[in-house]
Amino acid sequence: TKAAIDAARIVVVSRCVDIIVEVPYSLYEPACRLAEDAGARVHDTDFAENVLITFRMLDGTQTPFLEKLTELTRGQSEIIATDPFDAAF
Repeated sequence: TKAAIDAARIVVVSRCVDIIVEVPYSLYEPACRLAEDAGARVHDTDFAENVLITFRMLDGTQTPFLEKLTELTRGQSEIIATDPFDAAF
């Protein structure tokens, strides 16, 4: 229908990576600010004893973000970067 077509949006599929990190609650907001500044998006969060955050960003842009995230966590959090994959971004 015309309403469905009007409501549809274009989805761009890009080469992405997920960055997964577990941080204490006190670093959740600073980590999200770093991600936003780096062009990453929060893809998933799991609030438990600590916060497990999955950020999604364009492949090739992750190195500066990984460095800043390591600095923020003082190297105390394991940071996992996935292999590149195609996803809506």
